[in-house]
Amino acid sequence: MTVRARVNKMLLLGLGLAAGAWLAGWPQAGYGIVAGMPVGIFNYWLVASSVVRPGQDPLQSQRILMTRVLIRMGVAFAALAGAAPLGYQVLLGMLVGLSLQLLTYFGDVARTLIDRKGF
Repeated sequence: MTVRARVNKMLLLGLGLAAGAWLAGWPQAGYGIVAGMPVGIFNYWLVASSVVRPGQDPLQSQRILMTRVLIRMGVAFAALAGAAPLGYQVLLGMLVGLSLQLLTYFGDVARTLIDRKGF
């Protein structure tokens, strides 16, 4: 799957979850999801853009990847720390927004299992 397709899935899922949170009476969580979406998308792009290219030194590729993973962790921590004073609903929403990449992977796994008649 391309980076653009994954980002589109993350946007749709995030907006759907935010709408669900608002409809369920948790507007603060919805705001947290919306605030976390750009951070989650940036974090996904940060690591996805460090994929090894043909002819690139494997050790250099590993250094780039690990540096970006550490940056990603720092960005996520800063986002959660910034959301914490706003209340637990915003904090949980931010956590969901940061986890959108992982949630789209669950959809991919479910689709693969269904296509292979795994269920």
